[in-house]
This record gives sequence, C-alpha cells and structure tokens, in this order.
Amino acid sequence: MASTFWAGKHVFVAGATGFLGGWLVRRLISQGAHVVSLVRSYKANSQFFMESLDNQTWVEWGSVADQSVIERAFDRHQIDVFFHAAYGADVHRVLKEPLECFMSSALSTWQILEFLRQHRPQCISVISSTDKVYGRQEIPYREDMALQPLHPYEAAKASQDHAAQSYGKVFNCPVAVTRCGNYFGGYDFNFTRLIPGVVRSIMQGQTPKLRSNGRFTRDFLYIGDAVDVQLLLAEQLSQNPELYGEAFNFSYGERIEVRDIVQQVCRLMDAPDEPEMDENSTAEIPHIALSSDKAKRLLGWKPSYGFTQGLERTVRWYRDYFASQKKAGTTQRSRRAGEDRVVHTAPSPVMHEAMIVRDSDGTIRYWSREAERIYGWAPEEVLGTRTHHLFETTFPQPLSAIEQEVQEKNVWHGQLIHKRRDGSRITVNSRWNAQHNPDTHSFTIIEINEKVA
Repeated sequence: MASTFWAGKHVFVAGATGFLGGWLVRRLISQGAHVVSLVRSYKANSQFFMESLDNQTWVEWGSVADQSVIERAFDRHQIDVFFHAAYGADVHRVLKEPLECFMSSALSTWQILEFLRQHRPQCISVISSTDKVYGRQEIPYREDMALQPLHPYEAAKASQDHAAQSYGKVFNCPVAVTRCGNYFGGYDFNFTRLIPGVVRSIMQGQTPKLRSNGRFTRDFLYIGDAVDVQLLLAEQLSQNPELYGEAFNFSYGERIEVRDIVQQVCRLMDAPDEPEMDENSTAEIPHIALSSDKAKRLLGWKPSYGFTQGLERTVRWYRDYFASQKKAGTTQRSRRAGEDRVVHTAPSPVMHEAMIVRDSDGTIRYWSREAERIYGWAPEEVLGTRTHHLFETTFPQPLSAIEQEVQEKNVWHGQLIHKRRDGSRITVNSRWNAQHNPDTHSFTIIEINEKVA
C-alpha cells in the first residue's frame, strides 16, 4: 500500500536535474507532493527536462551554495521536507573543480541547516552522503566507523555528513544522512560509470573497457530502492526524534566483482563477455561493502528490487533508449507512462537559443551560456539585475499588456529588440513561459530568445 505521507506536502529537492534527484522528483509528484526543484542550469540530457518535470514542479533557479537562492526558495514556499541530492559523484569533474564540490556539498549543507535551525526548525532534511566517506578500511563499513576520506569528493561529502550529524544531535534538528552503495538505473547519462558505460559500449559494437583489473568489488543500490530509502528516512524522522543526526547505510550487501557485473550485463545483452582491463589502476578504493543492518533494525528497511532485478530493468531501459535513439537519429528520448516504454519528445531549447530565467519584476535568476554568447554579458554581470533595464527592450506592444497576457495564458511570444553589451541592437524571437506560485501569488518567467538572422 502506497504511503499517504507525501500527499499535499511541500518538498524542496536540491539537485533535481541529477540522476537521483530526477527520480526523486518523479516519485514525489506521483505521490501527490508539491515539489519545489532547485536547478542550477538547464540540462537537456536529464530526466527532469526530458520528462518535462519542470512543468510539474515549481522551479527555483540557482546554486545550492548560494544562500540568497535558498532563502528566496524558503520565503516563497512553506517547505515541509528538504532533500539535498546536489553534486553527485563524478571523479573527473571533482578533480577539475574541488572547491566547487566542497561548496555545493559541505558549505551548502552547513548554511542550509543553520538557516533551518533559526527559521524553519520543523523542516525535515535528508542529506545524501556516500559510501566513499569511509575510505580505505575494513569491510563491511558500519555507521559507527570513523570516516576516513582522502579524495576531494570524499572529503567534501564527509564534511557534509558531519554537519548533518552535528545539527541533528546538538541542535535537535530533524535531519539524517544516507550513505548508499553505487546507484544504477535508467536516466543515468554519466557514461564514465560502470553499468551505463558498459551498455553503451556494447550498443556501439565496442569492447567494454574497465579502469581497474576487474577484481575490485562494489556494493550497489538500484535507483528505485534509492528513492525508497530517501522517502522512508524522511517519514521516520517525522515520527522519531531519536533518529535526528543519525547516518544510515543502504545497499544490497553483495560483494560483486566489477568483472562479474560486466559479464552479467553482457549475458543480458547477448554480447561477448571479455572486457579490456587496466591492470595497473590504483586510483580507486579496491573493495567497498556496506552493512545495512542498522537501517533494517531501526527503520524496518527492506529493498523492493535487489541487484539482479534492478540490473535487468536497467539494461532493458538502456537497450530501449539506445535503440530508439539510433532509429530516430538525434531526437531526444522521453519515457512517460511506464518505465520500459520509450517515446519521442522534441529537444528544448536548442543550443542557438538563449535561455533566461527571471522573476516577475524582471530580476534575472539564470543566464545560459548561449545568452552570454548572444548578448556579451557574463552571468556574474547580470544575475540580480533586471532584464528590461539591461536590454533597454523595445516591445511590440505595451509591456503591461504583455504581462497581463502572460498571467492569463502562461505564455507569450513575439519579436523584441534588445541592446547587447557592446551597445549594438539585435532583434530576437522571444518566447515567455510563466510558472505560478499559488502560495505567494508570484511567478517566474522562463524566456527563450533566438536571434533573427
């Protein structure tokens, strides 16, 4: 029987365009929650935009590390539950921008929890940490072990983890931490990760390549189970203060060699099962395994899928995805009614369109790379300013009439003349879409501008 806990709840999800975040938003919508999604930038290749979840939630644009963005979201919405699922694991990305990782993970968590402590002490928070915080030590990892991070990603997540524990236990905030095995499932487009990378290689007729000798072991969690544990922990926090500040491991507890996983995928895809391996790799932790005994004991958690069923569903999803993409060329994919059905959707916006997100008074909240290219201003120069003053816009009709049409129809399109940074003028075909917030009677405008040739 589905939980009724979420019906009518106002839920804030940071990291909505991420792998976990997209699935979390989708589930919350299906259970009747009013979802507020924090989106830093437009990400076409994400479940959030491919499934048009942005049209089913209220979108707040900005960085989770920007305290003004967070405070604005909480001012606009009566948030009951907050999920921090921003900044997922991408080893290569973190090594290029370690400070950004720390700010989006650790600093943001400290700032948000302090804000909640002072202004929204009843708001439930679930912070997504990682099994990587345990570092290299005896397995299986248990929650009472000291964290031993080394890699910048591990260090940032460990600090985030400790912040949540501190605010839960010292300040009695209703917050807890999830430490999960490797997520896998559909809509994971990070092809540096094992399972999606192997499936793509096979679909492209290539031999899968591993960045280890294949003997490393990993613990996993199918994305359907991963979403379950997020919701379960939040529900339990609403009932049991003894859980405040606690961290919980979630995984299947199966030590599976990477090579065995590849062979299972190959068998499911009727492909040769001999991958190329890197015999000299030392960069990664060789063996990771979690004990989920605490979660089973205190939360009554039991996975709904398991590794084998999850892998079968995942491979089937990717086969459908890649087969449909090949058939349709570059058309984007979307799956709407069922998990295993793939249908077409048109990509939006295309790369030559400038995307700008602003409040009803014109204050700019998001400025895309294409907007920078077309207009000449960098994001840091325009965020917080007002578009009409910046562009010195020439409208085809009175602005008041346009704004009234947007409020009534939620959409407007027409030609505008804008000023660029260098003082020159350009004509753009402009489309405005309005997203209304019934709680505050305010609205956000998503503006797409294409330069007229």
